[in-house]
Amino acid sequence: MKNKTNQSELTDDEVMAIICTHDLNWKIAWREEGINYLTIASIGHELVVDVSKNRNKERLLAVLATIENLLVNPNQDTINLIGAGLFEAMQNNVLDYFNSNEMDILDSYLGEKSLKLWKDIIEGWHGSGIRTMQQVYDSLD
Repeated sequence: MKNKTNQSELTDDEVMAIICTHDLNWKIAWREEGINYLTIASIGHELVVDVSKNRNKERLLAVLATIENLLVNPNQDTINLIGAGLFEAMQNNVLDYFNSNEMDILDSYLGEKSLKLWKDIIEGWHGSGIRTMQQVYDSLD
């Protein structure tokens, strides 16, 4: 992969290659599957499980710092891959892995750009003004 100075030039494959540097198993799965959205959704699931079980914190923080960096001047494909691929998978799993009083635990791990996209995805799926996982959880009752 060439060194690119502008995030807006990155392809989905380049974004995945960057994210997968954090875990050899992710890289292997991505290379074998060859499907970016399935792999990144699987990564999202694993990150939520890691937070819920309080494990792999170093990797979690490194991955989320990488995601934050990828969201600096991203192209629409990168936004879609991270938003629809990673964050939607993570949000779906939050409802399964966390108690009602922990619904927004991931917010504290996200950077400014990541948190905005995270909340935009929530609102896009659940309606205007729904900006937290707690609000999503409460609306399910």
